[in-house]
Amino acid sequence: MRSSRIPLLPLLLCLPLAACGGKGPKKAENADPGAPLGEGIVQEVRGAVEEGKDLPEGKGALLLDIFHTDRAVNQKVKVSIHPDGDPGAVLARGEGNQEFQLDPGLYRASLTYNESDLAQGFEGKVAAMKVNLGWTTRYHLGLNAPVGQIRMRFHRSVDPSQPPTPVNDKVQLSIWKDGDEPDIVTPFWEGPAGDFVSLPAGTYDARATYSEPGELPTVEWFHDLVVAGGMAKTERDVDLEVDTSGVRIDVFNYSRDVNPRTTIYFFNPGANVQAAVAKASGKAGEVIKVDPGTYDVLVTYQPSDDTPELRGEKLLEDFQVPERGGVRRQIDLEKPLAVARLKITDSGQDAGERTDIRVMRTGADPDAGTAVLDQVGVGEHFIPVGTYDIYLTYRPVDGAPRKHAFQKVELGNGFVWAQTFEGTVEKWEALPVRRPPEPLQPITSLQIVTGGDDDSAEEASPAEGASPAPKEEPKKP
Repeated sequence: MRSSRIPLLPLLLCLPLAACGGKGPKKAENADPGAPLGEGIVQEVRGAVEEGKDLPEGKGALLLDIFHTDRAVNQKVKVSIHPDGDPGAVLARGEGNQEFQLDPGLYRASLTYNESDLAQGFEGKVAAMKVNLGWTTRYHLGLNAPVGQIRMRFHRSVDPSQPPTPVNDKVQLSIWKDGDEPDIVTPFWEGPAGDFVSLPAGTYDARATYSEPGELPTVEWFHDLVVAGGMAKTERDVDLEVDTSGVRIDVFNYSRDVNPRTTIYFFNPGANVQAAVAKASGKAGEVIKVDPGTYDVLVTYQPSDDTPELRGEKLLEDFQVPERGGVRRQIDLEKPLAVARLKITDSGQDAGERTDIRVMRTGADPDAGTAVLDQVGVGEHFIPVGTYDIYLTYRPVDGAPRKHAFQKVELGNGFVWAQTFEGTVEKWEALPVRRPPEPLQPITSLQIVTGGDDDSAEEASPAEGASPAPKEEPKKP
């Protein structure tokens, strides 16, 4: 009788496959997104799971949808995936809205958000993200980064009865971080006005240069422009036209706005401007109400309170104030100056009041010669251009005073000797003098008369773009 025995080896090979249905590990039945935590700029994490598609055997998937406030920024965010317990190991790299196929488990992500070439490198993390076998875990990440937007729009009122005319295409903006030296540091951003610019949150100064064909350019400075984080919008609308009455004189020193420290005085023609009583006066950059007529106008710029001898002056003779209309004038004093800027600390605390600065022409006796600058305390000091020996005396709370000398410091126009010294250090080492990349140039003087409704304004003052009157050079008081 023939045997019906089945071979043993094939049967044994079939048993494991029968037990698991031939498809490997089972898909997780109770998938969930876990309890992830955001760090840094990641302010919000919301998770959900969905059935995975085309996943390799034994894998789940992770996908991050990334938003900054109300905007998707997936392509602006670089993502690295790490094991949750080993943030130093990198399993995968990519960007937002990219699927990462991973083994089941917990993971950590590190993010770098680059909004633009100027606003980039903002970092955040997400911990305890969960990958489930056979499922895709999708996380919505809400970022709040220290980056905002600024927009400056310019218009010009040609006819008071008509809406202002936009002139953004004729305005070039240059923006510096607050504290930067415009004469030394290139602008943080530069370009045409009118559109939003994304910048890191902070405070900025902006220079607007308005140019019309056939006219000399007009320069305006705007200080303390605050850009907030979270893509907050800062907007400024500017009317480049002068008031319909009054006089505004904007004053610059080698193209740098010095309005805050400049005063304007109006005198009768031929008056001794050093002794006579002014008929009117006011601050530079503001509209001054002046009766129509002819004046000698004295412009006085005081760089700082502790150096009155460095006052810059300019006398504008035969200045015409018309019967109707307003006058706007911008001038450059062309007063060559350098700056010594000092900060002294002692164990992190300000110690400027315990430091003396004495600036001598190079080679002069520091004890017997006449000092160009001799001050108790430090800060910002304006100095005539030249080459100097600078002596600093520091008086610690305990112990004898210590003296530090810096020889042959060359300070040209616009040069800055900016130093921060720690009082506890025995020998102070100075940083190199910061200097403009090119010699400073004054702005071109410009006078505009607007708002008149008859011939009196045209007769009283040059038309837009006209050259200054030949008597503009100062006379000796």
